[in-house]
Amino acid sequence: PFENRLRALLREIFIGVLGLIFLGCVIAYVLLRSLTGQIERLQRVLRTRTGRLRKELEVRLETEHELANYRNNLEEMLLERSEQLKRSHEQLRETERLAALGSLASGIAHEINNPVGAIVLVAENGLEAANAERDKVKASLILSDACERIVCHARRCGGIVKGVLQFARNEQQERVKGDLNTVVRNVVRLFHETQGSNKA
Repeated sequence: PFENRLRALLREIFIGVLGLIFLGCVIAYVLLRSLTGQIERLQRVLRTRTGRLRKELEVRLETEHELANYRNNLEEMLLERSEQLKRSHEQLRETERLAALGSLASGIAHEINNPVGAIVLVAENGLEAANAERDKVKASLILSDACERIVCHARRCGGIVKGVLQFARNEQQERVKGDLNTVVRNVVRLFHETQGSNKA
């Protein structure tokens, strides 16, 4: 029994010593983390203040250098500033002109685009009605042809509107090859149709 008590006592002492060592390590770790955090904060503050002082010193030196240049070259700088001001005014006028032109083009495009959409809708409905018509084949064909032209020209107007909007927004437009003969034929056909409707 005495040996058992002694072993138990030694075990408790050993566990107690281990606990104290562990507690000491935890306290040391917490203190070390706290001190490290404070040191890091101090380093950050010192870096920030050093950086600010360096920037202020650079700004001050640059300002003094610029002031010396201004004193030495005041007349030359005044002429240069005057020219820059003139260029700025010209750029401002050009910008205002382009902005007004863009606003005008955007307004026109918006106003034209609504009726163009209505023309497309009416023309497509006319095509459907002509296709449903079985009694009057010739009238149906004429109506169908007329509606196809309306749709074609309305879509063309939509393309023009899109081009105007792209111009107003300053978007890049891609160049596309076209057949000049087709364009001329369409213009001649439109001219003849217009002349025919004027005579009627």
